[in-house]
Amino acid sequence: MIRKFILRGIIWFSIYVSALSAHSNIELILDGGVDWFSPPKSTHIIVTDIETDSIEQGTSHATGDIGLAVNYRFPLLNNIQTPWFNQFGVGLNLRYSGFSNFIIDGQVYQFEQADLNNYRYRLYFENTRLLAQLTFDVLTYKQASLFILGGLGGGWSKFNYEDKPISSDLEGGVSLNNKHTTKLVTDAGIGLNYHYSAGFSYSLSYLYTNYGHISASSSGQLNGEYVTLASPAYALSSNTLLVGVHYVI
Repeated sequence: MIRKFILRGIIWFSIYVSALSAHSNIELILDGGVDWFSPPKSTHIIVTDIETDSIEQGTSHATGDIGLAVNYRFPLLNNIQTPWFNQFGVGLNLRYSGFSNFIIDGQVYQFEQADLNNYRYRLYFENTRLLAQLTFDVLTYKQASLFILGGLGGGWSKFNYEDKPISSDLEGGVSLNNKHTTKLVTDAGIGLNYHYSAGFSYSLSYLYTNYGHISASSSGQLNGEYVTLASPAYALSSNTLLVGVHYVI
């Protein structure tokens, strides 16, 4: 499913770029940076009919983010020279978040008892998304411009939950299968763009992304044996710092 989406996204992205290339103010953006996912609230996992474990909020671990965008930019106020809100852009943004073994890890309390803290869990997550994007240049001063952006589109994710014993003296644990989901994704951000020349500029930006509620698979292994259980679900969001290169055709 994800591979088909990526292929279709690239095809439509190429068609979109070709359709806009007749205009003189097409902006291509390549950026990348580091994601920190906000640790979701504490939840629980029903392991067996007699065991329900508590999953603490956990700790976030950095992962990577990369994107390719194309915008059609035009002035908001024709024939009026003003540093405020003088450029508007509409376009497409193809992004990927991933590149790490897990994004969040934390403590598991067996039977929801604080003293039974023999296991730790890990959440693995990667996401590919294609968003319709709007941008505004809020303020322009000399070679620098402050901009805001927002996007809305489809996100295709792979999510995995597993927990393992802390001590080598213990065995077992839960390892759920990978689960692929399709969700509506939104993002919003702010950044600073430095115009090096008429065609090239560099940017430093912050991006907040909401991936929606993602649930783990209900099937996997418990202590090495196949099981079906009530899986945990999480509301996932990330905070990203990005460095980008912009080129105006």
